[in-house]
Amino acid sequence: LLDYLHTAVRLGDGRTAVRNHCEVLDYVRSAGRVVAARTSALGEIACRAVVDCSGVAAEPTAGLSMNLVVDRPGFCEGDRAMGLPHPDGRFVFVVPWRGRCMVGTWDRAYPHDPKPGLRFESRWIDECLAWLAPAHPELAKLERESVHYVQAGLLPTEAEAPELSRTDRVRVEPDGRVRVRGVKYTTARAVAARAVEQAAELHGLPWEVGPPPRLFDRAEGLHEFSAERSDRGERLGGGAGPTLGEVLFGIDCEQARSLSDVLLRRTSTASVGHPGRQVVDEVARFCARRLGWTDDELATQVERFDSDFRFGVFAEARPSPPG
Repeated sequence: LLDYLHTAVRLGDGRTAVRNHCEVLDYVRSAGRVVAARTSALGEIACRAVVDCSGVAAEPTAGLSMNLVVDRPGFCEGDRAMGLPHPDGRFVFVVPWRGRCMVGTWDRAYPHDPKPGLRFESRWIDECLAWLAPAHPELAKLERESVHYVQAGLLPTEAEAPELSRTDRVRVEPDGRVRVRGVKYTTARAVAARAVEQAAELHGLPWEVGPPPRLFDRAEGLHEFSAERSDRGERLGGGAGPTLGEVLFGIDCEQARSLSDVLLRRTSTASVGHPGRQVVDEVARFCARRLGWTDDELATQVERFDSDFRFGVFAEARPSPPG
């Protein structure tokens, strides 16, 4: 996603703006058509066309899909991923991941309310573990204490059935917005082309499908950014955390504004579980200096980050394995 955002800015040649933590509060309409968006951080933004990609936030129903990051089962060796047949006819995927494993994917019904965002109930972990158990004896041994991280998200469902939707949708709303519902990353570019075509035709704008642009290489960009100063290769948190360059790149070039932005969404530091007290506290103090947080805001950021790893039962997070 970050590669795409960087690419959009580059192709816009100064005409593309990206904003993080900026909420669309409402649309301004004239003669029944959207003519502006009212936002939390930038005020009112006039627009000719709106492509609404808010996903399940604008849908009446949603389903929950989740993977667990767990201690590596004994049968998972090296870097080989595998699919295990499940009695329900699906496959359980076991994927090596930074010294641990991702297992899933499990789906369930979700009590959807688009306003408060994702709500997670710890009992769903037990349900997921129970679903995994029949696929392999080693998976049947997994317990709550084996779970280090939960990857959970909402996906659209069909209104007339509880199953997750497998169908992309692009439609024009009565107020002129082009609404997009995507279901797969692998079809994202084709869906995007349909959305832009709809918006262009609606407003009489020129449009043609060209070859895909070269995507921004984020790893290459980070390397160039870090090479500007020798100290940007130093790791925070006693050598166990992200590099100084990674944190600065996330803040200065990618609008990271929270501790979770940095540790979960701009670096892979917490992708296999809580990285440990020293890493979290040192990165948080660095972010506080860079972003001008008060002591109260610093404490709030740390508490919010830690709470993501309690899963309803963990009082103290455990450190991640090296590597």
